[in-house]
Amino acid sequence: MEDYKIYVTYHKDELIGKYSLKEDSNHVLFASHKDIEGKNINNLNPVYSEMVTMYYVWKNAVKSSYVGFNHYRRNFDVKRFPASGECQVYRILYFGGKTIYEQYAECHNSKDMDVILSLLDERYGDGNQYTKYIKESHYLIANCCYFMRWADFNKLCKFLFPLLDDFAAKCGISNTNVEEWKKKAEKDFGGNRTDYQTRVVSFLAERLISAYIFTNMAYYLGGFNVAIVHYNTPELTEAAIKSLFKHTRGCHVYVFDNSDTAPFKAKMKGVEVINNTKGQIIDFDKELAAYPDKKEKDTRLSNYGSAKHAMSVDKLMELIPDGFILMDSDVLVLDDLTECINRNVACGGSEQVKHNVPLLMPFACWINVPMLRKAGIRYFNGEKMWALSNIEPNCFYDTGAWLLEDVRNKQLNVEYFNVWQYVKHFGHGSWKDRDWKAWLKENKDLWE
Repeated sequence: MEDYKIYVTYHKDELIGKYSLKEDSNHVLFASHKDIEGKNINNLNPVYSEMVTMYYVWKNAVKSSYVGFNHYRRNFDVKRFPASGECQVYRILYFGGKTIYEQYAECHNSKDMDVILSLLDERYGDGNQYTKYIKESHYLIANCCYFMRWADFNKLCKFLFPLLDDFAAKCGISNTNVEEWKKKAEKDFGGNRTDYQTRVVSFLAERLISAYIFTNMAYYLGGFNVAIVHYNTPELTEAAIKSLFKHTRGCHVYVFDNSDTAPFKAKMKGVEVINNTKGQIIDFDKELAAYPDKKEKDTRLSNYGSAKHAMSVDKLMELIPDGFILMDSDVLVLDDLTECINRNVACGGSEQVKHNVPLLMPFACWINVPMLRKAGIRYFNGEKMWALSNIEPNCFYDTGAWLLEDVRNKQLNVEYFNVWQYVKHFGHGSWKDRDWKAWLKENKDLWE
């Protein structure tokens, strides 16, 4: 058995019961808000957040061959044990058109990041890799959750904590005085969300850790992503997620919510809602105005709806840069979807043919975003949507057809698997008079 420890940080005692936190031979609960024996900065928890856990493990040399850090509500399973110079990370965020610096300046005090950049330039020279990452990259290894070898962890801490100490000195703040940090937050933000902005050091540390890992290490995801586009029936979407969690471990779910009339409001652990109600992210009417013939010509298919769905998945390919399983909102999961992921192929799933047009069935398919982006392949292709062009055969050239066609044209690999081994589909028309409640009741063993 490999020697490893994962430290789970929590800052209130009631979180232990609320999130069912447990210790075992490999997982250690760390109370970041309590005075403990050994070298620690737990008194700075309001400023450093989960960095106090890292500091304690490092300064007290609580060694194990591998060491990792999770939060009380963010965690991953160990997928494999990393080699030297390699680490497992929990999550990667994509900031779209914003760089790391621009996103930080939008949410916090840009002058603090300027101080960090000046310190990096002093240490590593103008144009160093860390400053370049912060100024140019759009990707962030989020939440300070990672797993690596002890020697690599030691190098990371030697990079990180002296920078944070020097940042405090540059701000003229005693690095042991929380009240001084609170006064700084009040001065910077006029009392607006003072407690939140007091965590300035943890916000900076998250980006510094990301800069270090991105520029010095090979990384891989500890979990995987599932993306669901939600439209009409929250109960079906919620049941789909429950069935997913019942059969699959280590996944993070993104719900892209397009419903103005029945939005997805359930609060579920491991689920992030991307709110596109009222066109906050994609204004479909505006986007489709570029195609003069956007209305339905035939009642057999809602092709305006298909275009909306394809645009939504296309946007998810920007928001989830490391790839995802695309899962319909009206399916129930039968088996572990982890088996559907193959990072060596561009996409994977079951092929279906509609009017001689092959497509990947959208009920559950693997989308390898990095490989597709590198090949210049998107999910939405307006020129090939039925009722948006005169290209033949246009009828039934539905969701997933152009993806499969483009992947084949680029000579990328596709993995085919039997989707029905993994999901059960309610079927089209859940927004009509069909009895989806009876269907959920009939299949309650899959999701309850």
